[in-house]
Amino acid sequence: MKKIVFLLLMVSNAALAIELKSVAKKDLVAIVEETGATYKHTVVNSGSVTEKVFGYEIGLMSGSASTPQINSLLNNESSSGETKSIPRFSLIGALQLPLNLSAELNYQPEIRSSFRLSSQSVGLKWNTKAVKAMPVDLAVKGFLGRAEIGWTQAFNTNIDYSQNYYGVDLLVSRKYGFLEPYANVGYISNEGKLGSNKLSPFDAGYTTSTSAKEKVDGFTYGLGMEVNLLMMSYAFEMQSSFNTTAVAFKAAADF
Repeated sequence: MKKIVFLLLMVSNAALAIELKSVAKKDLVAIVEETGATYKHTVVNSGSVTEKVFGYEIGLMSGSASTPQINSLLNNESSSGETKSIPRFSLIGALQLPLNLSAELNYQPEIRSSFRLSSQSVGLKWNTKAVKAMPVDLAVKGFLGRAEIGWTQAFNTNIDYSQNYYGVDLLVSRKYGFLEPYANVGYISNEGKLGSNKLSPFDAGYTTSTSAKEKVDGFTYGLGMEVNLLMMSYAFEMQSSFNTTAVAFKAAADF
């Protein structure tokens, strides 16, 4: 698992030497926005729940998010290479509970090389099913998560970025045989902190400290399609948060 994630990072960031030394407030806000959209909680599923009690799903998720503002910042900082998108590869799981509840987990194992990365998020979904005459499935999902990114730049300076976020989604879906299209709209709040163990990575006009944090919040929405075939499910979705688009695909086994 860790080898796969490492390879994805190397392909995405080939020949990339990240150097941050004059980050302004607007730059840190852009980092918080685009990484917030990248690592927003998802297990790439619809609003419906199964009829099983304590049924569960285990699978793999891959995806990426476009990061034009981060790429622009790195170009301005004279970093080599480009990072037009951030890849994501996770283990995902969902556990069906009584009362139409479903617990979710998205887990990206910690990678430690020249580039350090990890993320974890959880969600709790409740399908209304209160109005049986409704032609669609309607669900509410609360979620929270954390992600950490780090690297070492000039003069053995360790740069660490971490973010903590939470939010809520309203999902609507409808089954057409083995196909189930779905849509969601919601709210997300993300607080990110960027810091250094030595030299300050910030523009002096912003702060002379070696660390700073910013918080952003806003609406999030998306569209997806889930395909259920026997004991397997596949899904693809597009999500938009903070004017950043993220895509994700899953393949999972249902039990």
